[in-house]
Amino acid sequence: MVRIGQRGIILALSATLLLSACGGSEERQAKYLERSKEHYAAENYDKAKIDARNVLKINQNNAEARYMLALVAEKQQKWREMAGALNAVLEVNPNHVDANIKMAQLLAGAGELDDAQENIDRVQQQEPDNADGLAVSALIAMKRGERDDALARAEKALQQDPAKILALSVMGSLIGTSDPGRVLEFVDRGLAKEPDDVDLMKLRIAALEQLGRSEDVIGELEKLVASHPGDVTYVRQLAAYYVSKFQADAAETMLREQLAAHPDDPDYKLVMVEYLRQVEGDEAARDELQKMLAADPASVEVRFSLGKLLEQLRQLEDAEAVYKGTFDHGEEGEAYQAARVSLADISLGRGELETAQQWVDQALEREAGDPEALLAQARIKFARQQYEDAIPDLRMVLRSAPDDARALLMIAEAQRHTGAVDLALDNYRKVLELRPDNTIALYQSASLMSSRQEYAKAAANFEKLLEIEPESIQAINELSGIYSRLQRWDDAEALIQRLAGDDKTQPVADLLSAGLALRQDQPEEALTLAKAALEANPQLTGALPIISGSYYRLGQTDEALAWFQDYQQAHPDDSQAATILTNLYMLTGDADKAEAGYLAIIETSPEKIDPYINLARLYVARGDADAADAVFRRGLEANPSSTVLHVALANRYTVSGRADDALKLLEDIHAQAPEVRVVTNNLVAILLDYFPTEENLRRARELTAGFENSSSPAELDTRGWLQYRLGNIPQAISLMQAARQAGGEGPEYAYHLGMAYHSNGQMELAKQELGNALADEAAQFPGREEAQKVYDSLE
Repeated sequence: MVRIGQRGIILALSATLLLSACGGSEERQAKYLERSKEHYAAENYDKAKIDARNVLKINQNNAEARYMLALVAEKQQKWREMAGALNAVLEVNPNHVDANIKMAQLLAGAGELDDAQENIDRVQQQEPDNADGLAVSALIAMKRGERDDALARAEKALQQDPAKILALSVMGSLIGTSDPGRVLEFVDRGLAKEPDDVDLMKLRIAALEQLGRSEDVIGELEKLVASHPGDVTYVRQLAAYYVSKFQADAAETMLREQLAAHPDDPDYKLVMVEYLRQVEGDEAARDELQKMLAADPASVEVRFSLGKLLEQLRQLEDAEAVYKGTFDHGEEGEAYQAARVSLADISLGRGELETAQQWVDQALEREAGDPEALLAQARIKFARQQYEDAIPDLRMVLRSAPDDARALLMIAEAQRHTGAVDLALDNYRKVLELRPDNTIALYQSASLMSSRQEYAKAAANFEKLLEIEPESIQAINELSGIYSRLQRWDDAEALIQRLAGDDKTQPVADLLSAGLALRQDQPEEALTLAKAALEANPQLTGALPIISGSYYRLGQTDEALAWFQDYQQAHPDDSQAATILTNLYMLTGDADKAEAGYLAIIETSPEKIDPYINLARLYVARGDADAADAVFRRGLEANPSSTVLHVALANRYTVSGRADDALKLLEDIHAQAPEVRVVTNNLVAILLDYFPTEENLRRARELTAGFENSSSPAELDTRGWLQYRLGNIPQAISLMQAARQAGGEGPEYAYHLGMAYHSNGQMELAKQELGNALADEAAQFPGREEAQKVYDSLE
């Protein structure tokens, strides 16, 4: 008899327990996964997600649970979440057939055709006749323009499964117009297999419509209406089809019958209203809604539809009364919160900010995280120009709804106003992922990219915007400017010609052509065109800086002064003209008039930043440092969040030998807004120039991480100067040269590059750059004395 010692007993028991635990774990995973699938089949997607996650708590590498999360995200149209879940599946099991098919379809939809093909290749290596795989490969071929191959693949997929919707859709896209009869044959084969498939019925309707068989289309839509009682989708489609075929009476008869069959369903009431609005106009729809509300005052849907219609008709007092009527039926609940937000928006539209805030306060007292109330509160703060204060409200919304495009757009706008350009661009990007046609996000992101000299990216977004709004004057203006900076003169002129030849837009075309001529150093033509534009349309005051610039290029400052004095006399309230005239006084040496002009502008337009900076420069030129500091203080009292003013004041401190004050100011701003890169850049520059300790160099390296990939000349130069301080001379030269290529000009750029060349033994280049830095004797910059000393040593 073999004896088992105590150690053997323990090991045997441990193995038994381990096997038991594994078995229990697998059983629990299978149980949760099966429940997830049941919930998914019942269209209870939230519960399906919960049970799939329960599986992953037990085994995070369970590919099927991750695939369930992808399916749920697909049903909820959360595409980024779906892609993430599919990636997780494929990390665990790269050959997962269904995940590869879904990923390929997502990628093909996004235009990533090569990546999509890789996923489909994995499928076809395992299951060459997989109908879904063939259908997606047909989609990829269609998107590549390979029509015959796409048709062949679609037909092969339909041989495997006649009801495969994607394959039929590809076929419909390719030959639906040229051969709808053939498409109908394939669809009917699918319906023979799946007679109740709604998507197949819709494809049949599309084919019948292409064949001109209107009565059959109506018959199919009537079948959908009959087979889906309580679903207004097909009722709406049938009514719209009747109207498109000039059978409005038939549409109204059908809608009245459906309304009679569903008298308590608000959706049927609203479809009736939609029809009346389309056929008889807004007033008929309003009258119908008023009758419905009188018959059923507690109907929230009818009440809010009436309120929104009245708002659109600008009948705001009536809309207000309708929303306030909500409170005759209660105080708590979603409808009452919505009424408060609507009332806040009406008050906001009237400029009654206090009243608007009172309605929002009532909503937030009842539900502190109500997203609609938080959005309304952010809108009120925007109206007060309190952009920084609006950001926490918007972040609260995004915590609960990270894909809320409205909140993303607003937070991007707030960050744009506060100078957090990188964060703003990131949020505009998120908006465009969700809403690729959002013209605000396209325009503002392109404008920010242009201001950072990222012209190629900016041009791409402006071009997308013009695909949506081909005659957008603002976009044409901005894009023509970018083309001219890139010296794409013909493209710029072709763009401007979109506006030429029309009496309304010809003056705008003249104005844009004037700007183009000035950039091409044709000041006489620019002056003529700008004056013509302004004469034809006095509202085109964008001509004023072009007129000023043209006179300056022509060396006609006296003529410019006379012209703007006459213009100012005729337009005394034009602040832009007043600013240009004041700048001309400064340019021509009339300091007293310049001072009076800047003070007048500051008094009437305290939000304008440039007058403070220009007036401070005037005082510095006079040697009155106290007056310059007082101007900055006044500007910051009126504009406490202005990054430009803070940075300008820090520069003022620097050139006046007050590096400690400059550092303290920049540290304070950076602590408040660490995301504002212009502040970070200037802070690092101060550290490198005046406080280059080992600790500060380490900090500068951390603060400028990523600057080497920037398109900003200032950021590239700062990172290069850091590398110089660290002794990494080849890297320093490379970055400084990149800064120069990105448009960096001025004595500091030349000084930095000259010093780097000197350290690298390139003495001729060093002498050239240092000479450029020292050429303007009046130009002050940190290191001027060192530049002079090194330059003298090279003589």
